[in-house]
Amino acid sequence: SLLRLSAVSLSALVIAGCSDPKIDTSSMPASVVSVEKVRESLPSYKRDDFDRGLIIIATATFDGTNFLNPHRMNAAEIAESANAQMHGLTGDQVIRRADEILRKRRSREREQAIRTLNRLEEKQANAERDTQQLARFSIDAARFYISTSPYGAPEPVIDLEVTNGTDQAVSELLLK
Repeated sequence: SLLRLSAVSLSALVIAGCSDPKIDTSSMPASVVSVEKVRESLPSYKRDDFDRGLIIIATATFDGTNFLNPHRMNAAEIAESANAQMHGLTGDQVIRRADEILRKRRSREREQAIRTLNRLEEKQANAERDTQQLARFSIDAARFYISTSPYGAPEPVIDLEVTNGTDQAVSELLLK
């Protein structure tokens, strides 16, 4: 019974000792040491992905589009938030979380691009409709001359003869 208890506790220690190292962001020195331990525990082909993952997670907490917000985060708060995101993660978890962040970012960018494309297509359709309407409106004749006003002063006059083939009345004509 005592031998069995010793064997169980020894196997528990071996299993605990073999677990993947995790990032400890409780302090700056602990963070630096634990990140290096996690990095060294990874196979060499995953280390670049891990390094990129650290950068992605650290920069994901900073939203550059929110720089006009009066309650924006200062550098210490950004670092604290990034540390909270990484605390307790293994190397593989850092890589997976960075991939998830990138997927979400690409999804948001794609949605924004689709909204922009839809807005531009709508503007293009409106411009084509307006061009068709404008084609149905024409200036047939134009004359410019100086006339005498009812008060005896000379005044410039522009006479226009127009054809309105649109379905809307035109009360004003702006020319450039």
